[in-house]
Amino acid sequence: MFGRRENGASRRNLREAFRALRALMLNPNDTAEGFRLIEALDPLIHHRELARMQTEPSGQRLLREQPVLLQLLRARDALDALPAGSLAREYRAFCAREGVGPDAFVSLGEAASQSIDDDLVRYAAHRSRDSHDLWHVVCGYRSDLAGEAGILGFTLAQTRSPGMLLLFFGGLLQSLMIGYRQGKTMRRLAFFGLKNGLRARPLAAAPWEEWLDKPLDEVRAQLRIFDVPSYEPAYAVPR
Repeated sequence: MFGRRENGASRRNLREAFRALRALMLNPNDTAEGFRLIEALDPLIHHRELARMQTEPSGQRLLREQPVLLQLLRARDALDALPAGSLAREYRAFCAREGVGPDAFVSLGEAASQSIDDDLVRYAAHRSRDSHDLWHVVCGYRSDLAGEAGILGFTLAQTRSPGMLLLFFGGLLQSLMIGYRQGKTMRRLAFFGLKNGLRARPLAAAPWEEWLDKPLDEVRAQLRIFDVPSYEPAYAVPR
């Protein structure tokens, strides 16, 4: 997710951002349009993620060593061999339950790495892309509309991204166009995620590799995520 460059400077593309938002309102499950919106409206999002990594000792170490998280998440047998209740096992259960995998966002080209010249920014972009489902796991959100609204609120709080802000308000508007109960749940989880994201430690700097074998509750405590929502997921729009 990196904006186009003109004369060496990133620029926003408001027309493309609102076109993508309109497409998302018609089909909230079109994740690619979400990426296009953020690319158009917030070309510097990964620079800010890099800056957040640099504020934490764990993030500084990650930037020095640059482990490839995607490789570990692809190692299904190794993850399945870790203790029950661990972050790895809960992540594998999430993937099986939601029908997703570690390469889902890679195929969508979220990071658009070919347009990121800075090595550290590119690393921050890839790490953000590859850890997305881990964020879902530690925050307690499914991949239904309400769960995605929750993770969007959490991500907005963590990134302060104008693109995420537009998506957040788009999600609130979408919640008014669906059934009353599901819309109410979407709004509740969106603000729940926003509150949790504001008080949590920067997940951009989380040493996921070191925590895969740790109990999920312990990982949440490390991240200062103390409240996990309870809700009935609903997939009202075809997935």
